[in-house]
Amino acid sequence: MSSSQSKIIVIGTTVAVAVAGTIYLTRLWHVNGPKPSRSSTHHDDKDEEKDEAAARAAWYPNEAEEAEEEIPNHMKREIYKEQRRQEKIPLLAMKKPMYDNIRMLDPQGVLLSTISMKKARWYVKKELGLWKDEEKTTLQLLFEPSHRSNQSKKDKEDEQEQFFNKSIKDNICVVCGKSDYFMRHYIVPYACRSLLPDKFKMHMAHDVVILCPDCHLECKKLSTDRVKFLEKQCRGDPKTAIEHFTDKKLYRVKSVSLALLKFRAKLPADNITEYETRVKEHFQISQEELTEEILKQGSQIDYDIPNTAFIPPSEVIVGAFCKDDEEIRAFVKAGRKHFVETMEPQYLPAGWSVDSPVECTKPERKKVAASE
Repeated sequence: MSSSQSKIIVIGTTVAVAVAGTIYLTRLWHVNGPKPSRSSTHHDDKDEEKDEAAARAAWYPNEAEEAEEEIPNHMKREIYKEQRRQEKIPLLAMKKPMYDNIRMLDPQGVLLSTISMKKARWYVKKELGLWKDEEKTTLQLLFEPSHRSNQSKKDKEDEQEQFFNKSIKDNICVVCGKSDYFMRHYIVPYACRSLLPDKFKMHMAHDVVILCPDCHLECKKLSTDRVKFLEKQCRGDPKTAIEHFTDKKLYRVKSVSLALLKFRAKLPADNITEYETRVKEHFQISQEELTEEILKQGSQIDYDIPNTAFIPPSEVIVGAFCKDDEEIRAFVKAGRKHFVETMEPQYLPAGWSVDSPVECTKPERKKVAASE
């Protein structure tokens, strides 16, 4: 290769790099917009950001609309769904705190547990207890409890439950600690919990925790996946999993009725004739009797047929995994373990444990006078 050819290659490469650099800087300038002068030192960072935003808006007034148009439709749907969810959060969130933390004392003044304000007022209304302070944060019973959790320390589980019952519980998300909005979450899915014997669900606040809306959404998905997994393990006949059957003929009648009502002007003549024939055959009417009222009736047809053999997932799971008390205890503790392993909660109430008791018996009460 001659020296002249080498010079030409070098010059060409230099020009190409220069052109590429110019194009890159031009695009960068268009993306970021003209920068405001930084000669003055009295502007802080916020002022500079405002100046940059104003300059960018002046150069690209339609930038927001263009950016929105570039978003794919499926992403727009997801954004819209998330906006709707955020709007509904104040309506779906709990309207009052879950824990009132009213201290309940026995007649001797020993702390028994913390209870809700509703339960404390019930004791006062039935003349079974008296408020010990003006702020109504402490209640003293007027009867001697027949069952004392703090005197029945049989094993480690009882000690943990006593600690949990007496602890002050914060009204925050047990996973992330947020406190603005919160929702009640059943560690054992409510559909399954409702099918258990009363002693496994009454007076058992241990398996009901607080979650913020975002954590609740994630936890609900994980819980639903677990339910599907358990259902798949124990459901024998797949026909019992279908809640409704679809009548295809009725579905077609409803579809063509809606098409004739809303899009008749845009439909080809052949399609209109075909759709009208299908509606007339269903209602057994003539062409003269095919009115708009008939089409409205067709558009409201219910094409779902209930499956009489359907068994809800909760019944299948409880029937398979909760045959006796021992299996119920194992099922509840497995649900607690799944919650802890998947969500990794950092703010569980003091005394909360996977191994805490899962059942509760309601003791009888005996009214006595409170000690002075």
